[in-house]
Amino acid sequence: MKFLNLIFKTFTIFFLCSIATPIFAKKILQQQELPFEVCLKVIETTSEKISVEPVVMINENDVRVVRYNLADGTMTIVCDRIQGELIVTTP
Repeated sequence: MKFLNLIFKTFTIFFLCSIATPIFAKKILQQQELPFEVCLKVIETTSEKISVEPVVMINENDVRVVRYNLADGTMTIVCDRIQGELIVTTP
């Protein structure tokens, strides 16, 4: 009986996780290889174009993550020097 209870609990956890994952997954709007300095310029240009100051989430030598709070949600830009890429996501 304990074994069946364990199987039921395990199945329930996996089922709930499979439903919750798409709900909380971020949607990638853009992902491309880009030098870090150029990526930082993208952040600056984006701020100017949409007239919104970003919230800096991470500001380190090799990674910059900013979030824009917009009227219809948020947008996040990640610049990664090590991977050499730009990633733009929304929740």
